[in-house]
Amino acid sequence: MADLPPGAPSPSARPPGVGARSQPSERNPAAGSGWPSPPPHPLVAEVFAALDEAEVEWSLLRGEASLASPSGDVDLLVSPDDLRTMEAALAGLAVVPLERWGGGVHRTFLGYHAPSDRWIELDVEPELDYGPHASFLVNWMLPSLRTDLARGCLARRRRLGGVWVLDPDDAFWALLLHCIVDKASVAPRHP
Repeated sequence: MADLPPGAPSPSARPPGVGARSQPSERNPAAGSGWPSPPPHPLVAEVFAALDEAEVEWSLLRGEASLASPSGDVDLLVSPDDLRTMEAALAGLAVVPLERWGGGVHRTFLGYHAPSDRWIELDVEPELDYGPHASFLVNWMLPSLRTDLARGCLARRRRLGGVWVLDPDDAFWALLLHCIVDKASVAPRHP
C-alpha cells in the first residue's frame, strides 16, 4: 500500500463514504481529451473537472510536468470567493479538507484513489502569500510577504489542455517567490 501522509487515516479505518469512493472509478477524464501528455493522474483530472463544472475560478500554481504521478502535493490557486463551492465540489469526489492549526488561509485537501492505491494531496491557496502562514502569535519574528495579486493572476490565467495555468509571467514570479521566500532555495527540478 502507498505511504500515507502524516496524520492521514488508513483507507480501511475510515467510515464508509468519507475519504474513499464507495465505488472506485477506473475512468480517467483526462484520457483522450486534449490534456497535456502524459495526462494527469485520474483523481487529479477528476478534481480539475469538478472545479470547472462547479465554475470555481482556479489555476495550477506549478508542477504541470508531474501531474501524472504527483510526488508531493498539487498546488492550486483558488479564488477566495469560491472556497466553499470548491469544498462542496471536492466532497463529491471524497477529497476532504484536513484541518491544520497554523495554516492561515492556506487549505489542504486529501483524497484516496483506490485503483492506483495513491493518496493525492491538494495544497490550496486563496492568496499569493509567501513565508510563514501560521498565526502572528507563533511567527511574529519570521519574515513574510503578503500580496493582493491572486485576483489579477486568476484573471490572466490560461487553459493548457484541461488545466488552468498561470500566465507565464505570473508563473515565473510566483515560482521565484515560492522558492526564495518559502523554501530559501531553487530546487534543480525548476527550469
